[in-house]
Formats: sequence, structure tokens, C-alpha cells
Amino acid sequence: VGSSGSVRKGIYSNKNVAIKITHETDIHLLRNELTMLTLLNHPHLINVLGGSLISNFIVLRLCEQSLYD
Repeated sequence: VGSSGSVRKGIYSNKNVAIKITHETDIHLLRNELTMLTLLNHPHLINVLGGSLISNFIVLRLCEQSLYD
């Protein structure tokens, strides 16, 4: 589960977030990805804040640092 795409920085509910714009054209696969990410809850995983099946994007908590920082 998981589609490829580009990630941009944005604002959602007055918070800085990461917005993953997917290249997925199959709405069922995108729905599965959103569902799986929403069900996961672990301190080492990034939380899903929202998304759109129509516009093919997922809103995620923004990590201010990279793995290299």
C-alpha cells in the first residue's frame, strides 16, 4: 500500500503540514492508502490529518527536520 507522488509544504487548520500529491489514478488504491495511514498510530510514524480522494492528496504532519539533521 502506498502511492508515489510529490510532497509540498502547506498550511492546514492554521498549522504547517506536508501535502502529498499522489500520482495514483485508481481511487480504490488511494482510499486504501488513506485508510491504512489513518489506522496507524505510533510515535515513530507520521499522522494523517486529512486528504481528498477527488483531488488525490494526503495531508500529513510536517517533520521540521530530516533524517540527516
